[in-house]
Amino acid sequence: MRANFSDLSVILHGKTPTDNTVVRPIVGPQGLVHRTQLPGGFWQCSFTIPTTEGEYWDWRENRILHRLRLNETGGYVIWEGRLETVELLDFWLLRLTFYGYWSNWTDARFASASGQKISYATTGDVILKDFRDTHMHADTIQLSLDNTQITLPGVTLTLDFDRDLSLWEAIEQLLDFGDSANNPMDMMIYENRVIQYKARNPPAITWQAKLSNAFRFVPRLDWKDTSNAINVTYDSAGSVLRTGYSVDTPSVARFIRRELVVPNIGTSNLASATARRDTELALRKDLQQQTDDIVLTEVRDANGQPAPLCRVRAGDVVRFIDFVPRTTDAASATPVLDGFRTFVVVATECDHDGGRLTIRPDRKSQSLSHVLSRRRIR
Repeated sequence: MRANFSDLSVILHGKTPTDNTVVRPIVGPQGLVHRTQLPGGFWQCSFTIPTTEGEYWDWRENRILHRLRLNETGGYVIWEGRLETVELLDFWLLRLTFYGYWSNWTDARFASASGQKISYATTGDVILKDFRDTHMHADTIQLSLDNTQITLPGVTLTLDFDRDLSLWEAIEQLLDFGDSANNPMDMMIYENRVIQYKARNPPAITWQAKLSNAFRFVPRLDWKDTSNAINVTYDSAGSVLRTGYSVDTPSVARFIRRELVVPNIGTSNLASATARRDTELALRKDLQQQTDDIVLTEVRDANGQPAPLCRVRAGDVVRFIDFVPRTTDAASATPVLDGFRTFVVVATECDHDGGRLTIRPDRKSQSLSHVLSRRRIR
């Protein structure tokens, strides 16, 4: 591992989420890569290890869903999740792929005895907790019951979910709706399997970076990503209705009017559809800098001190301190998320052998490679 990464221990634990017994340390993993993502949190981790015939059979028959932790020497958790895929690449070389506990949402469907829809008329935090507490079976749930990181978005939603959806698919629909200030909502699961549900409105810068330590930083603007008049369609009592356009007048005055209709969001009501519309308008009314994945070889913490690359995770805020600021945030500790030099990270990929960190900003790129990468769920 390179010097700008932490010294890590790679430890396999038992299958039970609360069992911290060390089953075995993983010595000398090759091609170690871990990923984080929004929504999700700890997303995926994979590596190869040499094996014997007997060990191969033990991995495939006895170790599925055993838990992996990547810890710094001081105990800081870099990544954790469960083993889902065992591949024999050669005689005898194994590739092991682990997924974070967001994957537990894919294990369950809505627990309803009758009817085709699950209906809610409440806030997103209540809906999310009900997903976990009511619709995950006792022999399925691997998530913490800690609710301290589930925040109140302040918007009451009237929504129906198809009962055949996985809970993960339902969460993706829920996250289309923002908070009362029209900030997007994020769901992530990091240390100790605790669910975080919070607005994308971070209070502070997490990391500093420099263009001199970055590769593939190719910012560009595209007018077609801007929409300053937005309408949303929804179902109500068997009819398809529309909210009517919400218009951002300053944006229209600066450019021209550019309209967008959000396709049918399903069974809802006017208040919920309006909340969905207003969140979309807040995201689209300004020109959006598009940036593909950025490769970094160095980061610093908020105080400017060098930090291990592998600590950066989705949901953190990165500021490029040597990129000429469009806003006046150059010396501010409070992030101005202009999407140009300061932005929320929505995905990371840490290559431990190569000593590189790849981050994805929260402004959507429309390049073919990025569109394809967004379609890859697992």
